[in-house]
Amino acid sequence: MKISDFDIYHLPPLMGMFVDYIENECERLLQESPQFTELQREDHELLDEYPFLNMITDSNGVTKALDLNYAETEALARFCLVEDDINCWKRLQMYLLGIAYAMEIIELLKLDYQKHGACIGEETMLICYKQTEEKEDTEKERGDIMAENNTKELDFDRKHEEDLRRLRGLRLLDDDFMQKVFEDKACTELLLQIILNRTDLKVIHVNGQQDIKNLQGRSVSLDILAVDVDNKVYNIEIQRSDKGASVKRARYNSSLIDSNVTEPGEKYENLCESYIIFITENDIMKAGLPIYHVDRTVTETGKLFGDEAHIIYVNSQIQDESALGKLMYDFYCTDAGKMNYKILADRVRYFKEDEKGVAAMSRVLEEMRKETARETAIKVAKGMLESGKLTYEEIAKITELTIDEVRALDEKVTA
Repeated sequence: MKISDFDIYHLPPLMGMFVDYIENECERLLQESPQFTELQREDHELLDEYPFLNMITDSNGVTKALDLNYAETEALARFCLVEDDINCWKRLQMYLLGIAYAMEIIELLKLDYQKHGACIGEETMLICYKQTEEKEDTEKERGDIMAENNTKELDFDRKHEEDLRRLRGLRLLDDDFMQKVFEDKACTELLLQIILNRTDLKVIHVNGQQDIKNLQGRSVSLDILAVDVDNKVYNIEIQRSDKGASVKRARYNSSLIDSNVTEPGEKYENLCESYIIFITENDIMKAGLPIYHVDRTVTETGKLFGDEAHIIYVNSQIQDESALGKLMYDFYCTDAGKMNYKILADRVRYFKEDEKGVAAMSRVLEEMRKETARETAIKVAKGMLESGKLTYEEIAKITELTIDEVRALDEKVTA
């Protein structure tokens, strides 16, 4: 048997634990290196200063071509070099540590290096492999449990570090983060007061990621749904893509609000006044204005129709010294210390720095990972169905979807 014959993804428990131990030891040794920690520090500073870099490192972050200025282009070039240096350090540390442990094993086994030459590594690995296979069933079970627990711990640590890195780069313009921040009534109240220019506005209820149904029973998720003391309803949406903030989407959301705030048999006159507010990454209306108010008018007279259904588009690109401009600046900040509004800064700081807040956001990010994995699985399954070469059972096994889910996808593909 040769080393190349080993299945590295299904190693015996003892060997798997040894590999995990080496990975942890490498990370520990790297953290003791001033050069490596300096690279990590520079890496984090670049991510904090240039939020677009987080979009690049996120597989689903870049949705359109990036228009970078000179400073941003320089930052991107430097970031790529730093990332490459970090990876080189990790590979070198793993290599050197592997050699050190291999020499220890050779010494322990009393093997003559001159006699065995290049075959020494394969023979050593083969001995370890055979010794592991000869363990009694109880030891194997114990080893399996320890290896599984160790793997889970490593996976948790990796995901936690990944979460901390993503958290540092999150902004209020990222809808999942925005939803958590504006679940707080004080934050939503400040937002609405500035956008509507009404300091007297008081919010009594707010929900993040509110699911409501249309007449056909289809569920639609709204970023923020709030109600004030006058029973006016506000739907606040973050849209980084122009398509998500289309005029038909605004109309649809408005109709959903109307159909969900009234009870059967209730008079139309009792409909609540509603506001659909889109905070957009781009200037949807392309008129260079910070805010656009949309209300129905009577064409012939030019007078307002007065149905109390309002639509507002906020252009986040304008970040001047006005109250709204300062608010939009805060939507792009990754550092709470640089934000204009203390209420928002404190909330952002809580989710990025406080132990409980970080834990709450980590749960959100885990759900996002699961959602992304499921979307990927569905996409792969559709491609397999279109090829017509695999059975439902085979596709389900590969994608980890259920057979019923695969069958339902096939019905949609062929419909």
